[in-house]
Amino acid sequence: MDNNSNKQRPRKRVTKEVLRRRQFTALAVIFFILLMIVLLVAKGCSKDESSEDDAPPINSTAITSGTLPAESEAAPTEPIEQATDAPETQPPEEIPAASENPNLITKIELDRNELFIAVGQTDTPQVTMTPESSTEKGEIWASSDTSIAVVDEYGNITGIAPGTCFVTVQAQNNPSVDAVVRVNVSLDGGAGYDYNNGYGDDYGYGYEYTSKGRTSQSATPLNMKEESQTTAKSKNNTADAPPAPVYSIDGLTYINDILVVNKEISLPEDFNPGLEDICAQQFQKLSAAAAESGLNIYVGSGFRSYDQQVIVYNDYVARDGRTAADTFSARPGHSEHQTGLTIDCNTINDDFGYTDEAFWLEKHAHEYGFIIRYEKDKEDITGYKYEPWHIRYVGSEAATYMHENHLCLEEYLGLA
Repeated sequence: MDNNSNKQRPRKRVTKEVLRRRQFTALAVIFFILLMIVLLVAKGCSKDESSEDDAPPINSTAITSGTLPAESEAAPTEPIEQATDAPETQPPEEIPAASENPNLITKIELDRNELFIAVGQTDTPQVTMTPESSTEKGEIWASSDTSIAVVDEYGNITGIAPGTCFVTVQAQNNPSVDAVVRVNVSLDGGAGYDYNNGYGDDYGYGYEYTSKGRTSQSATPLNMKEESQTTAKSKNNTADAPPAPVYSIDGLTYINDILVVNKEISLPEDFNPGLEDICAQQFQKLSAAAAESGLNIYVGSGFRSYDQQVIVYNDYVARDGRTAADTFSARPGHSEHQTGLTIDCNTINDDFGYTDEAFWLEKHAHEYGFIIRYEKDKEDITGYKYEPWHIRYVGSEAATYMHENHLCLEEYLGLA
């Protein structure tokens, strides 16, 4: 029994087909294991790359000097130091605002923008400075033409010679703030008119010269009477209004002994005759004749030098632009006012054209040697808008011919 029990059982025989199946299964298992390993490795690498991309920028100050090239070390730090230390990048020193400096003058006003005085007469515009609480109200006064009017440090303006100039006052603690008054200086005396006291008894009409011009002191003139056009003509003739004077000065253009200045023809910069005596005298006769008809015609603006025209023209350009300014203001050297033979009557305003004074000038100015220089329907020829207040002295012979034939100066002289 023992011998039978110890006897080995015969081994089961494996066929070739089973063996191949087992080998195939083993290879499949090995391939699967390798595939899983590859996938796990690939997934791990992908995670590492994405974590590097999402990581915040490295603080340059935490990098040691041995980890980056020299230029990389300097790049993040040097520009910051230069921007901090460079003097040109410092913000400019600011001027204290008005709220920070309660004494800083921010505005100057005058009690009038135009002043009328006689030669030798003194007047003083009143100045108001803002803020009124300022304790630094120093004034700086200056005249654009001291040959016409001078001004002292207290703002006392004195007439020197007939003409027009501009007086400016600036705030001493803020010169960028200023105010300007136009100063019209006229002759004293003349044909019965005293610009301090008005016309005398010969004319029986009293006037007061104010910032708005000459105004009547009494509602009814002492010797008032209606005057027809025929009566007005009887007081003047060609002999009373002779031609204007002729100068033998280089740079002046004369045609038929009439001094010419327009958009194309200029006057020398240093030509400075002042208001011509003949022009002033004839205007006083014209004004007196108008007064007898109950009208008030006075000098709004007279002679204006080249330098004064620079100021006037530039002011208009700054306000309205050059193109618009050229339609009503002459460029320096091209102004009729520089001839000394031109007067702007009363107010320089389009409304003047609808007044009785403007209608009277249109009918009678030629009798005293004046023409309306820029007429309503002659803009294309003269180059300027209609100015009913602007009269030019040429003598009654030329003025009468132009009036009767409805010609402007350019047409009369063959320049049109």
